[in-house]
Amino acid sequence: MGYSPSDYNSYQTSGNKTPTLSLWQDVLLSPSVDTFAKYLGEADLGRAVLWLLTSSAISGLLQMLSLAMGSGRTFLQALPPDLRRELPIRAGAFSFGTLLCGIPTWIVVTLLSAFIGIGLIHLIAKLLGGEGSFTETFFLMAAASAPITLVSGALGLLSGLLGLIPFLGAIFGVLFGLVGMVVGIYNLVLSAMAVAAAHRFSLGKGFAAVLLPFVVFFLLGCCCTAAGLVTFSSDMENIFEKIQRELNMLLTLYV
Repeated sequence: MGYSPSDYNSYQTSGNKTPTLSLWQDVLLSPSVDTFAKYLGEADLGRAVLWLLTSSAISGLLQMLSLAMGSGRTFLQALPPDLRRELPIRAGAFSFGTLLCGIPTWIVVTLLSAFIGIGLIHLIAKLLGGEGSFTETFFLMAAASAPITLVSGALGLLSGLLGLIPFLGAIFGVLFGLVGMVVGIYNLVLSAMAVAAAHRFSLGKGFAAVLLPFVVFFLLGCCCTAAGLVTFSSDMENIFEKIQRELNMLLTLYV
């Protein structure tokens, strides 16, 4: 089913802003193209950036806490006992203090990735006949991704906590891995709905706009890998030929 600009006129608001938590709740629990279209009139790039900043900072902190409890302890346990005893800090404090410094970098990378990724999706949506602006695309996609980012961070922390339980930690790790996969797929569906609403076209085109960048990068990765393998094979062939020539020379000298 296609959506024309006139179908969205009823969703344009007078500029009143829906509270963030109410908007996120509506998007997560009542997902549809119409749900996203209701908030077209509230599109605000600054507000969307603030959502991504906040969610990435909180999620980053939760992920760092999870790593501090798990990875940091594993790191120190891998050190020789004599060296570990000489360290004046414990595993949790060491890894948490180290990883905490990475949160600003995490936020910057998240924002840059968002602008680049959503920019590509917006460009493809335009090529598919979309009529939305970049601000509308960014706002609606941020409305979907920001709460999902918080959920992912909370799942990561919970997975880290339960992973400390002997024997059961591996089982919980697998379960949370599956839950994370489901959350990722749900995020993809929400993103497609957001793009469809922003550009006033069908949900099928929304999926196409969201998935095409991944397909392009995948194909580029395959091409680069194939080129690397060809180059590596050629180099290896030259190396083997050189080794064979040197062996033949040695055999000639000693036989």
